[in-house]
Amino acid sequence: MTKKNPNKFTIGFKKNNVSHQKVVEILNNTEDKADFIASAVLHYLGEGKGTDSLNPDKSSLWPLIRTIVKKEIQEAISEKKFVSTEKTNLDETVMDLSGSEEEPIAFDEHIIKNISNALDAFRGI
Repeated sequence: MTKKNPNKFTIGFKKNNVSHQKVVEILNNTEDKADFIASAVLHYLGEGKGTDSLNPDKSSLWPLIRTIVKKEIQEAISEKKFVSTEKTNLDETVMDLSGSEEEPIAFDEHIIKNISNALDAFRGI
């Protein structure tokens, strides 16, 4: 029996497989999944146009970078309670940004600037 459309695939990833779940997260953050998968397979086989691992295609790195930054931020927040202190005269304001999964985390200008600087560093890759 042949497939109706040989260009379409259904892939089931295992929920209890850590590698599969990492790929699921990356693919869910990727706009053009077919292009990403095609590039990955060809690169893996050594046939892709960006096979030089010292000079990878930067556009294909964005989903991975986003996933890494998101994971690092989540881990940092869960491990420590970040506080921002602002001194106005003699008053001190401390903000708890640890949050929870149910409530969104409010970022102040300082945190947004730090995240932006980190992303700018990745853009320089």
